[in-house]
Amino acid sequence: MNWQQVEPLLYKGQDVAIMVHERPDGDALGSALGLAIVLHTLGMSPRVLRVSPIDETFTFLPGQSFVEVVPRGELELPKNGAVMVLDCGDQERCEYFLGNKRPLVNADHHVTNPGFGIINWVDPGAAATAELLSRLFYEDGITIPPEAATCFYLALLTDTGWFHYPNVTWKTMAAASHLIRQGADLQLIRSRFGENHPVKELRMMKEVMNRFRFILNDQVILCSLPCEVMTKQDILTSETDRVFDVLKGTQGVEAAVLLKEVEPNLIKISMRTKQVLNASEIAGLLGGGGHVRAAGATFAGSLEAAETRIIEILSSRLATPESGAAGTQAP
Repeated sequence: MNWQQVEPLLYKGQDVAIMVHERPDGDALGSALGLAIVLHTLGMSPRVLRVSPIDETFTFLPGQSFVEVVPRGELELPKNGAVMVLDCGDQERCEYFLGNKRPLVNADHHVTNPGFGIINWVDPGAAATAELLSRLFYEDGITIPPEAATCFYLALLTDTGWFHYPNVTWKTMAAASHLIRQGADLQLIRSRFGENHPVKELRMMKEVMNRFRFILNDQVILCSLPCEVMTKQDILTSETDRVFDVLKGTQGVEAAVLLKEVEPNLIKISMRTKQVLNASEIAGLLGGGGHVRAAGATFAGSLEAAETRIIEILSSRLATPESGAAGTQAP
């Protein structure tokens, strides 16, 4: 795939609506902002559409002027405008319902992506959507401005755990190297992201440390957070990557599972695995999806019901006595 496939379908001054998935992470936002900057330099009029403002964690990134907050019910797309959807494993994950409208570009790296765009830049072998985009641009000789390089680089960092996750390949590092050569501001990322964690992340860590427990013969760490607790601590939208780094990194643990009751009887399930379990497959059984080592789903029901279901699924995939399913409470 290359830029020449989509370039004839775009024109200078054209409205380009860039959309991402619900509760966007660093890869989704970094990719969207970086793409907007590149498209702007090519003469187009990009807009990064969001149903709510960007989380404060990522407001330091360049390209904020391209962000436009539009409630779902008020979205109107120009007849001759183009739509690009980024980092969505399927069309239903997009923040906006597109109906029968196929986006011009569907750029993604999730293995579950069915190819719902007119042009599909889907590569499950890419560690991040930002890797895919930056690779497409530099291989076709499209200049990536320093501001866009900064956004793409941050996106790479977040979806690879600072290049620690097993999804990193030589292509990932080649993309990172190119972004640095293009002027990615590593000092900005380090000072505003790596060393400037929101206070609510610490509150999230505290709640998880107080509530997690080992289950399934200590092969899995499970933590459930009730809605009232998250609301009181203001951690409903808090990032959890660093929490998972701690939990999954525990000796002997194959998986870490976090259940967040985002509203009464609506549970967001997030999972990280090491070597044995396929997180995407497990999430798929719950109506979700993601990557082999990181995936999630939404569960309609109580925290207790969600716990029972996830333990049932994990127990069937781990060689552990049934008696281990009850788990032990962490100190």
